Amino acid sequence: MNELIEYEAGVLVDLLAEGDDLQVQLFMDKMNIPFDVQGQLLTATAAIRRPDQLSIAKVIESHGHSSLSDRLGY
Repeated sequence: MNELIEYEAGVLVDLLAEGDDLQVQLFMDKMNIPFDVQGQLLTATAAIRRPDQLSIAKVIESHGHSSLSDRLGY
């Protein structure tokens, strides 16, 4: 696990502890996490009883890629 993911996990733990959903969403946008993955991350972190930096970092690593195709036609 790299230091960037550990840092991001630490920030997310703090924001989740504050209960500020908007700031959590904005921070994940800054992390360049695709919107569909943000939802998966929030669902996975909600299932953790006592979220800490290591558990959130593992969730970030396991949900690192979007399931939507980059080539969706609009």
